[in-house]
Amino acid sequence: ITPQEAKRQNLKVQIFSIPFTQVDRAMITGHTQGFLEIVLRDNSDQILGAVMVGHSAGELISHITQAMLSHQGLKKISQTIYPYPTQAEILKKAADTYTQKTLLRPGNQTLLRWAYRISLLLRALAAILLGQQNRQT
Repeated sequence: ITPQEAKRQNLKVQIFSIPFTQVDRAMITGHTQGFLEIVLRDNSDQILGAVMVGHSAGELISHITQAMLSHQGLKKISQTIYPYPTQAEILKKAADTYTQKTLLRPGNQTLLRWAYRISLLLRALAAILLGQQNRQT
């Protein structure tokens, strides 16, 4: 399904778009024209469709097709190791963008802020205890 088809069907979706200009191999070879656009079911990593335009698009789109047919979402693609530098890096970048976005949802941001504050307090406490220990020896 394309983003336009999803809109016509009134489906709630998320769209992740990565230009080839963000792919190191594309920069090296000069094949920077094009993009990958992945359509996901809203609040899910389920891939509903994708559009890829650019150098090697025909070879790379099969990775998305395979993920769709095997019911693997972007989280699984994010866990895949791709050779570097290759055009396939665009798949990893799209998946990582999704993973980072879900990690940084408002509820998770609050949790991460608290964890960070606690780590600062623990560091300060450790520094105080180590300072006291050094004075005693």
